[in-house]
Amino acid sequence: LLIAGLPVLGKGLTWDSLHLLRPYDSGELLAAWSGPWDPDGIERPSYRLLLPIFFTLLHGVFGDRPSLQRCFVIVLTSLSLLMLVEAARPYVRRWTIPAVGIVLALLSNATPVYVGWLTEAFRPLQLFWFAGCILLLQRGLARRSIPLLSLALLAQAAGLLTREENLPLVLFPVVLCRGRRAWPMAALFLAQVPIYLLLRRAFIEESLPGIADFLRGPPELLLATLKSYPLTGLPILLAIAAGLLLARGRERLPICLALVMVPLACLPGAAMVRIDLVLFPSLFLCLAAAFGLEPLVVSKRIAARAAAFVLLAALALFGIAGGWKRVAQLDDLA
Repeated sequence: LLIAGLPVLGKGLTWDSLHLLRPYDSGELLAAWSGPWDPDGIERPSYRLLLPIFFTLLHGVFGDRPSLQRCFVIVLTSLSLLMLVEAARPYVRRWTIPAVGIVLALLSNATPVYVGWLTEAFRPLQLFWFAGCILLLQRGLARRSIPLLSLALLAQAAGLLTREENLPLVLFPVVLCRGRRAWPMAALFLAQVPIYLLLRRAFIEESLPGIADFLRGPPELLLATLKSYPLTGLPILLAIAAGLLLARGRERLPICLALVMVPLACLPGAAMVRIDLVLFPSLFLCLAAAFGLEPLVVSKRIAARAAAFVLLAALALFGIAGGWKRVAQLDDLA
């Protein structure tokens, strides 16, 4: 994150940050509860009532100092990713496995966008809500704690009210709530989806994506996700294939779940396909690759460990060689 952020750390505001990153008055904040979130009417209308609050707090704490705001984005992203590593620990033998997946995800060409384009500070916030929801849900189910489970529901709701890209992520806590005793929690998580869509339909006048958009947009976003790793795409796919072939029984579960989440996380691409939308698809794709490496890493066979080393070396070298192409673009526009 520091490598991606240093070239643009001292640059000014870019693009829509010029009109979004500011303090919002109480009237504008209240209006977001029953209408579009952008009071200027420039951005695409949607039900994102927490975004103006977040931008107001960001500007209120750091003022008109983009460098400090970017440092905060780096800290928030790091914290969110650490939370995600902790959430993945119960499903792997070594905590280094999800950590490798996180590092791979950061090799994406889109990473500098999240640091340099300050409006995109809501991406790590979305990730924070998602990782927090999973951690709270895991501990709540283990301890049968109503307060922790309630906080997990609130974290998921906060993610939805930040950006609609968190809608497909509801599947993750639903899967964790498997079992007879946990089905009420699964139902509550699922219920948030129609409630959010009803609120959005009631307060926002917009043309929703049609069937043709869903047939075109998500595949394009998936392709954009793979292209965001210039040379790393093939080793990632090889690591996933190796894991599916060598893993046994329940060891395949984290690989399969991460793989299922990749196309689901691409569903928001039905509205539009942009480089900043690859965060969650690339994250799940790289986690699937890391989970796929685990059977090779823990294997007693020298050939399997050698293959894991070769794949890891290829992922690292190709990822670094791919470079941060977006840095140059942000530098020019700044």
